[in-house]
Amino acid sequence: HENTDGKVISPFESLTKAEGQLVRGFVVLNQEQEKKEVTEGANTDKTETEDPYYSIQKGDQPNLKVDNLLEGEFGEIAPIYDRFGLLKQALVISAPRFDLPDPAEINCGAYCFDAGWLWPSLSELRPGKRGEIYLTSLVGLAYRQGTPAASIEVADATEALGVDTRVRLAQAEGAMRRRIRERWMLEGVTMVDPSSTYIDAAASIGRDTVLHPNTFVLGDSIVGEECEIGPGTVLTNARIGSRCRVVASMVEDSTLEPDVTVGPYSHLRGESYIESGTHLGNFVEIKKSRLGAGTRSHHFSYIGDATVGKNVNIGAGTVTCNFDGVDKHPTIIEEEAFIGCDSMLVAPVRVGARARTGAGAVVTKDVPPDTLVVGVPARPLVKGGESRVDGRQVRLGRPPVRRAAKGKG
Repeated sequence: HENTDGKVISPFESLTKAEGQLVRGFVVLNQEQEKKEVTEGANTDKTETEDPYYSIQKGDQPNLKVDNLLEGEFGEIAPIYDRFGLLKQALVISAPRFDLPDPAEINCGAYCFDAGWLWPSLSELRPGKRGEIYLTSLVGLAYRQGTPAASIEVADATEALGVDTRVRLAQAEGAMRRRIRERWMLEGVTMVDPSSTYIDAAASIGRDTVLHPNTFVLGDSIVGEECEIGPGTVLTNARIGSRCRVVASMVEDSTLEPDVTVGPYSHLRGESYIESGTHLGNFVEIKKSRLGAGTRSHHFSYIGDATVGKNVNIGAGTVTCNFDGVDKHPTIIEEEAFIGCDSMLVAPVRVGARARTGAGAVVTKDVPPDTLVVGVPARPLVKGGESRVDGRQVRLGRPPVRRAAKGKG
């Protein structure tokens, strides 16, 4: 077709910008487009194709190169335009012999059809050389009928990335993760090294939180404001309150109230709940337990199936022995108790409020409030005939040693 200046133009140049946005990324078969009679030259030089209807003629305009932004091979489905710029074919090409300049253009495999035209037209398709029927043949069929398709460029080339290998899957995932990171940085989240920070689409992160390198925020994790996460931290379906610090640790299916410190090298799992002001230090594992506000476990301990009150001190090496080989059993530690280093709490057991265990104690029976127990098995420390001691100040000395009298065996 010619305009008033005699210039050859495509009828699809009349598409408005708004229409282009609506159909971006799709090939549209527009049955209402006025039918056009298009004539071609008689040149018969061709290139082998898989399509049973057409070959590429010298007057056509194939565009086979792949946009380097996508960094991958997209197969051999290419749009072919006639000399008027109308989309003539979308071919599966087995031996392309073209050296064409950019811009690259490929078929991204997304279509929008006039359903009334589509279903009758499918019956007209014939198998190709491999016995397969190609949906792309509909483009050539529409052209032959005088109702050529329109090709619409996508705004972002990565949207056309085909995912049919693990390499392309990684490329698509990388593009999505990059968008997610950019979204949260624009929301006020700091990422020290965005390329080594991984955030799932369902996760949420509060303003002024800092994510250090090698941090994973996975599943539907929620991180509050002004937190410091990482380096080397994995949050999976976690709930992290504001102003928490989690360093080189894992938090799975668990909740931290505000102002909790975890790590390095700690592991929280099994729907654990940590109240505000709690500190969990190096190599502490918490499993399906609730720790009260202000509780401290600074070094290598295991707390499983336990309920721990407020302001409890859990000494280094403490273990709640919750499994008897058959069943799991609970441990209860009441508020302001003091659990000495290397204490073994053999569940089921209860340690009362303000009670204390000496270093290395193996607690097999309940400990009353305000009581100090020592030894294996742990027993109350008797002082002055009393089994109770002042919970605010305890001087734990060496137990007396019985010596044999001189001259006696």
